[in-house]
Amino acid sequence: MLALTWTSALLAAWLAAAFALLVSTGAEVLLPVGLAALVLVTAATLLRPRYALAVAGAAAGLFCALWLWLLRDGGNPAVLVALMVGEAGAFVLARAILEQTQALTGRVWDLQQDLATASLRVPDTGALNPGFGREMLVYLVEMARRYQRDLTVLRVGLARPVAHSAGGASADAAALDHALGSLLTKAFRSLDVVVRYQTAEYYVILPETPITGASVVARRLVQALSGAMAEPACVGMAVLRPDMTADTLVEEATATLEFARWSGLTVSQPE
Repeated sequence: MLALTWTSALLAAWLAAAFALLVSTGAEVLLPVGLAALVLVTAATLLRPRYALAVAGAAAGLFCALWLWLLRDGGNPAVLVALMVGEAGAFVLARAILEQTQALTGRVWDLQQDLATASLRVPDTGALNPGFGREMLVYLVEMARRYQRDLTVLRVGLARPVAHSAGGASADAAALDHALGSLLTKAFRSLDVVVRYQTAEYYVILPETPITGASVVARRLVQALSGAMAEPACVGMAVLRPDMTADTLVEEATATLEFARWSGLTVSQPE
């Protein structure tokens, strides 16, 4: 609607310029003015952001023709009026192009932000996807090591692990995965980081948390999950040591989770 309004104003300006030229110079400019009117009518019908540069180029050519007529007529007042009206039309066109470009840029930026968010997080649950979650863990491990801070990882899964296949998880497994991920993202602090590991299995990064505090958190988490999940859950823990990397930290947490499953415990921590 905005583009059509500005185009109509531009068309009116050009028609006024054409009329002034006809009055001042006679019928000898009828052909170029007719061509100008044809271009403008076409622009009024087809103007879209992708056509804006082509229309601007056509307008620039017509303005050059006006300048030539002005030089030939030696400063005829009617031609000066026509030129001023034409330049006003050029301003209208430039403003329309600028507004459309800004609107398009804003839409592209919003789309990029939405795509970036969707690629970093699991839909509906808000947990980080495995790739970005590992990058976050590497960063937090480096920060904890540099500033000598505590860092604990909880590996959370079901007591009976979900079977994984090349065809993907079943509908029941997907429902359990969604329920577990949603509960975990709501249960922890904004400082903590919930990461999806695989179907119905997650790990939670707890910055500034020693193993004693993480044990309390893990037991409360198991109690909360037992009242909300159809399947019982268990938790394995690992605490960052000087010789550990992000990968070995997750591996140790996974080993303690498997030990908890094997031994029938709800919470397992390294000795």
